[in-house]
Amino acid sequence: TVDREARARARRYWRLAPRPPLRLASERDYVDAFRQVFGAAVAAALPDDGRAALMLSGGIDSGAVLAAARGFAQGAAASALQCISAVCAPCNADPGHLAERGNILSMSSGERDARHFTVPVESGGDPWLDPADAAQ
Repeated sequence: TVDREARARARRYWRLAPRPPLRLASERDYVDAFRQVFGAAVAAALPDDGRAALMLSGGIDSGAVLAAARGFAQGAAASALQCISAVCAPCNADPGHLAERGNILSMSSGERDARHFTVPVESGGDPWLDPADAAQ
């Protein structure tokens, strides 16, 4: 804190409570523990009215949030989320862009409210993703 005379006073705002190291019996137990904590964190961040959107980047962060919202169940729908994504235009043959585009379309398959639009990475290309292309 700094007062009017520019005197500074330091005080601890918060302190993390030390916890003993987590010791579980198996790697699977660690995965289950993470899913429980991460799933609870995602659920706590979602509004109760079901009006939330998730921007899918094709990476592990947005994919993990979508998986947690689905309850980590294979093929389960996250009805509380509207998935939105920007994907590269199909004409761009860069392997990285194609992989990211495939990840996004795969993650959001089955999401009835998914909306996709393309961002031309280089000049040219259709600025909107054909809905038939999104179904693939």
